[in-house]
Amino acid sequence: EWTAVQSGNITGFIRSEYLMDAGQAQQKVRQMEAEALKNGTEVTFSYGETKEEEAARLQAEAEQRAREEAERKQAQRQAVVDYACQFIGNPYVWGGTSLTNGADCSGFVQSVYAHFGISLPRTTWDQEYAGTAVSYDQAMPGDLILYEGHVGIYMGDGQIVNAINPSKGIGVIPATCMQIK
Repeated sequence: EWTAVQSGNITGFIRSEYLMDAGQAQQKVRQMEAEALKNGTEVTFSYGETKEEEAARLQAEAEQRAREEAERKQAQRQAVVDYACQFIGNPYVWGGTSLTNGADCSGFVQSVYAHFGISLPRTTWDQEYAGTAVSYDQAMPGDLILYEGHVGIYMGDGQIVNAINPSKGIGVIPATCMQIK
């Protein structure tokens, strides 16, 4: 009356009357769907998956999560750039950290990132060691571009937004206008 069923290293038993082959199972599903339709009820079926199908599903889910995470990070980076650009035209003030009343280059960067809950050191020299270094060709929007005594926020397309100097204030300049560290 009982049939042994093995799944991986586990063996269990099922009453033999409940076993059916794939063709019988498909026929039973069709019968149940027809009866449900006739009675106006909804029937859903779920089927087990093979190890290969499970591996493929898990891989696809991991890839989807990775894509979503990359999109989220890209959106965060762009938010930093967009926020920083709101202050274009405001004054440069040596030693300043005010995005509206004036900031120097490192004060500007520090204050922009503080808006996003990211704490950076006050000076360019200390900001240089606050993160993970990447080469200029790997820079992404929101990354800091460091120069000898200057820092700006990379916008993409070879541009930085930064507190330039007292005569130009906060603005956008080419990222390669100075020697990059």
